[in-house]
Amino acid sequence: MAFWLALAAMLWTGTVLAQVNLGARRGSNTSNQPIEIAADNLEVLQERQLAIFRGNVDVAQGEMRLRADELHVFYRDRNAGQAQAAQPQRPAAQRPAAPAVPSAGGPDMGAISRIEAKGKVFISSADEKAQGDYADYNVDKKVIVLQGNVVLTQKDNVLRCAKVTMQQDVGRTVCDPLPGQRVIGVFRQGGQ
Repeated sequence: MAFWLALAAMLWTGTVLAQVNLGARRGSNTSNQPIEIAADNLEVLQERQLAIFRGNVDVAQGEMRLRADELHVFYRDRNAGQAQAAQPQRPAAQRPAAPAVPSAGGPDMGAISRIEAKGKVFISSADEKAQGDYADYNVDKKVIVLQGNVVLTQKDNVLRCAKVTMQQDVGRTVCDPLPGQRVIGVFRQGGQ
């Protein structure tokens, strides 16, 4: 379970990561350490509340690492709640259409709603690793999905499947195989 919490922590970038202590192991203080993101390119699309890091993306915080070809970070619009509250409450059919581009103010950098890591996703800590082709973290629903040739490693233990879904609220993790295949796990006991 600690591995999945570490995965969640690595997928939380920016100020949100500093606000919660998801990935820290007992006695460590990873979430208070600075986050460094390196990429070949960064594109911010304010009208879509989206930041896209492309090319050799490397995220580091303490012992935690995330590597991927691309990282898409979706933010909430800081003016969305204010605009909605200011609008008179009329039946939906009578309301004017929302503007295509949000007003000035743009994304709320401290309010991440979703994060996607695409292409050769690799997540690691001191003794745990996960890899796959795609990772999606829905912050609002607290659900993490890693899929595509998933390999999870903790010391000498290895689990292989097509897709892993973790529901943080209920502490439930599901590993799904490809159709017609099976989930494969190798678990070693003690010092064997």
